[in-house]
Amino acid sequence: MPTVVVVDDEAPYCRALRKMIEEAGPRFQVLGEAFNGEQALDMLAQLRPDVLFTDIRMPVMDGLQLIAEAKRRQPEIATVIVSSYDDFHYTRRAIQLQAEDYLLKPVTIPDLQELLKRVEAGVNEQVRRREKELWAAVVEQGAVDRLPNSMRYAHYVVYMLCAGSMGQAYEDHMHPGKLFWQSDYGETIIRKMIAEPYGCWLLDTEKENERFLLVGSKESVESALQAAQGLIQELMHRADRLAIPLTIVQQPVTELSGLRQVLQTAGKRMRLGLLFGRSSVMNECADRQPAPMQPYYRTLGQAMELRQKQPILDAIFDIVHGWERQEASQITIEHGLKQILFMFPEHFKLISDEQFILAGMELDSLLLHSLTYPELLAGAEYTYSTLMDSAASGTRISDHQEEIIVQIEQYLQANYSLPITLQDLSRRFNLVPNYLSAMFKKFRGVTPGEYLTQWRVHQAKKLMGDSSGLLLKDIADRVGYSDPLYFSRVFKKVTGLAPSDYMK
Repeated sequence: MPTVVVVDDEAPYCRALRKMIEEAGPRFQVLGEAFNGEQALDMLAQLRPDVLFTDIRMPVMDGLQLIAEAKRRQPEIATVIVSSYDDFHYTRRAIQLQAEDYLLKPVTIPDLQELLKRVEAGVNEQVRRREKELWAAVVEQGAVDRLPNSMRYAHYVVYMLCAGSMGQAYEDHMHPGKLFWQSDYGETIIRKMIAEPYGCWLLDTEKENERFLLVGSKESVESALQAAQGLIQELMHRADRLAIPLTIVQQPVTELSGLRQVLQTAGKRMRLGLLFGRSSVMNECADRQPAPMQPYYRTLGQAMELRQKQPILDAIFDIVHGWERQEASQITIEHGLKQILFMFPEHFKLISDEQFILAGMELDSLLLHSLTYPELLAGAEYTYSTLMDSAASGTRISDHQEEIIVQIEQYLQANYSLPITLQDLSRRFNLVPNYLSAMFKKFRGVTPGEYLTQWRVHQAKKLMGDSSGLLLKDIADRVGYSDPLYFSRVFKKVTGLAPSDYMK
């Protein structure tokens, strides 16, 4: 429930505005009234409200001075000016102080309702941001003592959630699984499906396609699991609708100070047990015994000895379908793709080190960006076929490829504010995704996703310098990040500074 303090030197109007706020916004709680700026500052220090409504012209300290001082002491406080004066100077100063709105007296209930709706959304966003920062401190430092009572529960359960394949070697901001979390989806359904007496937080990881869900209960671990059941089912339904495999690892939390270790354990289980191309919930670490694949590899080896392209591709086709039939894990397929790759230099002597390394990069990208076995098979056949063709002809990277890289670069620069996946680039430039990614990295030294991130941060720095009136969330949105907190993490990782420090 957002809390409010109302300030106006006219006591009757101050009380009338309080009643109007309580009528227009039943979810708001007015904590107190003050009749000048100094009195209001004492009240703000004591009550720490979420929202401040203030007049401008008041004795002792005017409303603009009050807002400036309130923001200095409590930067996250939302402020609203209610004044009889339609003055451009006042309006401009209110914008500079990042006030939520400037209402002219007499205030109407419809105007107030619309304003309170926006303010409530902003306050809730601030609360979620603070809570995420507190949980990040618990994960990184074990700082349980910083948690307020509203976030403390007797029992917690962690769910690690991975949409699509699990990345290992590097982050990729074009991962197709990130689409699963777009438009604040997880936050929305959490607020809809889980409420008191339970606590629930969807928290970021280093990768855009992964999250971890923390559920708290005052009663028992079992009640926490039961509270999350409907949410987990809804997440799995969304995975089916989007055709994006979702893997969920459930892990109990015995000591909250050991949350980091719990997440590491869940991550290891995810790494070992994630099934490629299908959704699953891992309640226990299952000991899967995959069917033997050695007969398939022997057939492939025989085809390679003859150095005949089609029999080799047929054998690779059989291997991939063997993985599909046994519902292979991602790690099994990862090792298998590399095992096939390492068979080539033995039989195709003209394969250069450069071609071999590029093919390895393609396979890493292929597994990370494929969602289905047909995608995996098409990419694998393309990579291995290109490798054989290059070995036969002695082909080297051409000027035409450089032209394509420049076109991709220009497209990323022109569309950086939009959500872009490697599949989007693949369709636009008519290239297999894993080949496109590996080729881009060969020419530019970074993947397309890493390039896009660097360009977004570059544009954000320009906005910070050119548009001092923009809020951080507005800057984040303009450069393609719907979550300001995640944008802050990305910005700091690239520049070494938090956005707030950079803007000083």
